[in-house]
Amino acid sequence: MKDGVRREVRRYENEHVLPESFYGPQDAPELAKWLPDSRWRAEQGELQFHADHTATGYGFAGLP
Repeated sequence: MKDGVRREVRRYENEHVLPESFYGPQDAPELAKWLPDSRWRAEQGELQFHADHTATGYGFAGLP
């Protein structure tokens, strides 16, 4: 439930489910609130999103 709205996701039997599907942002407004000052890690390195709408990390710096 989010803001009184029930969200449902249907999955097939034996389908892989990622935990991120449940606790990450579910829509654009939620992503806009959640993304700034977050930091993501991958095999290539770290990617960080800043409050000024720039990002730094592997492969680029300062892109909006």
